[in-house]
Amino acid sequence: MATPSPSTPLGPGAWQWTYLSDPGNDQLARGGGIGLGTCSAGGYFNALVLDTAGNIWTCWLDGTTWRWAKLGQPNPGGAKLTTPLGTVTANGLPNVLALDAEGTLWTCYYYDNGWQWANLGRPASGHRPTRAAGTLEADGTAYAFVLDEYDALWVCQCNPSWQWVSLGTPPPHPQATLAPGQLAEPAGTQLVAGNPTVFITDTHGTLLTCQLVHGSWGWGSLQTPGKTLVGPWTPPEPPDPKQPVVALPLGTTRAGGDANVLVLDQFGTLWNCWLVPGGGWHWEAQGQPSAGTTLDSSLGTLDDGSDAYVFALDTQQNVWACWYSTGGWQWSNLGAPANSPGAAVALSVVQPVGTGVVGQSPALFNLDTLGNLWGLASPALPATLG
Repeated sequence: MATPSPSTPLGPGAWQWTYLSDPGNDQLARGGGIGLGTCSAGGYFNALVLDTAGNIWTCWLDGTTWRWAKLGQPNPGGAKLTTPLGTVTANGLPNVLALDAEGTLWTCYYYDNGWQWANLGRPASGHRPTRAAGTLEADGTAYAFVLDEYDALWVCQCNPSWQWVSLGTPPPHPQATLAPGQLAEPAGTQLVAGNPTVFITDTHGTLLTCQLVHGSWGWGSLQTPGKTLVGPWTPPEPPDPKQPVVALPLGTTRAGGDANVLVLDQFGTLWNCWLVPGGGWHWEAQGQPSAGTTLDSSLGTLDDGSDAYVFALDTQQNVWACWYSTGGWQWSNLGAPANSPGAAVALSVVQPVGTGVVGQSPALFNLDTLGNLWGLASPALPATLG
């Protein structure tokens, strides 16, 4: 994969911002809304958000008109929803997953032309899930990964019913001179060589994997950016402050058909760890967007079946994409949303919502400073609001 050139115009056409408003009554105001992801339900594209009262809202595309609808919350008067897990297809149905304040997992799923709620509970051990670690669907089974309050990994999987399974923590390597780090930040999920895989960093800045192979989950290590990987469980090495480690996971995608995990190191360089067919995992540096630009948060990844994208926000509130098409990775500055109607302040992205393909348009959805939803796509999304 070739090293990207900076500031290359993105994709086959210019990307454009589309203002999608908000549900009204300041439900998502002042940056309080949280993105839940995107999905297709009943043949309609949905961008989903969680408001500060614990209600789920969807902005869905009805033909060429965007409409807001309230999906509510599962337990009015009880623990409110606080932590999005994302969306996943289970039993052929779109599911929107979130944890409540007590660590109970809930799903809002679309069935028979309507949204319905189901309580998926908590791990039998009583451990309380606290953080999302990604979702995945493979071979008819849906997977929702979480970290508990002890930084152990769990999966709630569905085929055809939901059940909890403990994935624990990575074991120490018998040849390691460095004690295992605690699990730290989720880095995404992918189907790797047909095997469901969750990626996660530890407190040493190492990228780890937990993969389902022949019915059993097992841990592996992809080490740190730039390292040569030997076998599935390379001994961790003492950190060297001069060498790159994973500082910020950006997510996973498929580029040229190959699984890729994208991260920033502590120096601000983008790296991809990609699986070469028949050749194992390799680290490759993709540089930085431009001189003086510092990326500081992830906005998600996307594979539209043709090109692959990783989106990130810089410290000046500009959205950047590093995208892969035939020939390698390239950078593009996608800017920031314009002022929405009636806004008295310049708006900036504060919360990612999700990515998806709307019609023929690869798209990124974000909330701005005032709680407005924006779509960023090429070609541009419909702009009519219902």
